[in-house]
Amino acid sequence: MRALLRAFSAVTIDDDPRWTLRVSDRDRLHARAEETLLSVGDGVIGLRGSHEEGDPHEAPLVVAAGVYGGEGPAEHLIAGPSPLALCVSGAGASQRRVLDLRTGILWRDEPDDARAVRTLRFVAAGRRGIVVMRAEGPADRLAPGPPLRQLTERAMASGHLDDATWARTVGEHGGIAAASAQMVAEEDGERAIERVTAYAPDFRRPPPVGRAVAALNSARRRGFNGLFADHCAEWARRWSDACVEIPDDAAAEFAVRYALFQLWC
Repeated sequence: MRALLRAFSAVTIDDDPRWTLRVSDRDRLHARAEETLLSVGDGVIGLRGSHEEGDPHEAPLVVAAGVYGGEGPAEHLIAGPSPLALCVSGAGASQRRVLDLRTGILWRDEPDDARAVRTLRFVAAGRRGIVVMRAEGPADRLAPGPPLRQLTERAMASGHLDDATWARTVGEHGGIAAASAQMVAEEDGERAIERVTAYAPDFRRPPPVGRAVAALNSARRRGFNGLFADHCAEWARRWSDACVEIPDDAAAEFAVRYALFQLWC
């Protein structure tokens, strides 16, 4: 547990407004727009920046490139299993979410609350289909939810293989398989949750669950710290190749950077 807390505390939120999109949760009228603006992805898997515990104002979504359901004008990207479910109670008024374009990390914290719940998530850059989430907070406010959660009325098969939880949704042609594993630790009234999820989409046929489990095992061998370091290094490489600076117009500079970020996602 101490290692989990030390590792989380070593990761800080970027305060540079030229690189971060910040959202407070005071205005729920814009919840749908905000969760979309806070989306992260890797070109294969994309997920909205929705709250982990669910919010009646939001519509959480996980999609995979090219995996559709429906026919003709009703065709649409199907929802895959969500890897984000947590049980969070008593969120304070100071709650905020921050999307850091420089590192591709979505943060959540309560900066004015001594008993804050904090989370971070990212879709691993350079390692397709791996979603990583970490959370910490008081044990009476934070608990793990199901590693994989159904998002729509579309049928979702699920089960367990070794120590992983797997789930799969299918469309008229392909589907999205996912495998997830989480670690939960508690000490002195504090709880830490770490979850790694691997996706194996296929736009032609239902993908075998074993593909997702194999990708998950590979990611777990790298570990959170290794995945985080690789992810940040890949985003640093991207920005070193294609960074835009407009010194006299901060708003335009951020808009271009945000467009590049979502293009990569």
